[in-house]
Amino acid sequence: MVENAKKQISNFSWNNSGKLAIEAFENLLRKKAGRNIDVSSKRKKLAYISPLPPQRSGIADYSAELLPSLSEYYEIDVIVDQSDISDEWINNNCNIQSVNWFKDNSELYDRVLYHFGNSYFHQHMFELLYKYPGTVVLHDFFLGHVIDSMGILSQESYYSHGYKTFLSESQDIVWDYPTNKRVIDHAHGVIVHSQYPKQLAIDWYGYSVTKNWSVIPLLRLPAEPVGLKQQCRKKLNIPEDAFLVCTFGLMGATEAEQRTARCMVSF
Repeated sequence: MVENAKKQISNFSWNNSGKLAIEAFENLLRKKAGRNIDVSSKRKKLAYISPLPPQRSGIADYSAELLPSLSEYYEIDVIVDQSDISDEWINNNCNIQSVNWFKDNSELYDRVLYHFGNSYFHQHMFELLYKYPGTVVLHDFFLGHVIDSMGILSQESYYSHGYKTFLSESQDIVWDYPTNKRVIDHAHGVIVHSQYPKQLAIDWYGYSVTKNWSVIPLLRLPAEPVGLKQQCRKKLNIPEDAFLVCTFGLMGATEAEQRTARCMVSF
């Protein structure tokens, strides 16, 4: 298993992965339009809407890794709702625009790409998507927490699931219902990172909802092998007798926290 993982890492090409994302992105637009769209050698103008470093979000780090490859094919403006961006490459190579600027200039863009996750970093994207549709990278299938933080859980859960959310015996709608249907309905196409969220969409809403979906494995730079547990602790400057507590996003059923706890104890 370890040898197979090493082989997979050695075959990793960020450029090829970026091309895969771009091909899927353009194919989704073709399907939505129901006709051929000219993808010429001239770079299209892309509005890239996502949290970016230093926001404490995995999606922000993901975007910082993806943007250099996308820039080979698109002229990119990053649209942000944050006061500063700490990534040097983004500052030097992308135009940085505010949400209000995008609202006034949305007609300038050939493509709009949204990165949706289930945290407050994405609150501003809902209104933008509904008014200025684009392709959605759906990093989290369940969006109840961010929607709840916006104070619109009741209306959005009704839109997605009808009266059953109010009649349900469940006391925790944000965990038990995805509450993402309006996002899906307004997207030109949806990109997910595995078959699992696509199957969840089919289970919740039926096959037709996924006709403009594309599955692209998570595009990340490969981690360098660090060896044994002791080497990991040494590299991270963690004493051998220190007890580690690790968190990965919102801890709950979707994060398999019981399995995580067992791994923590074994480490």
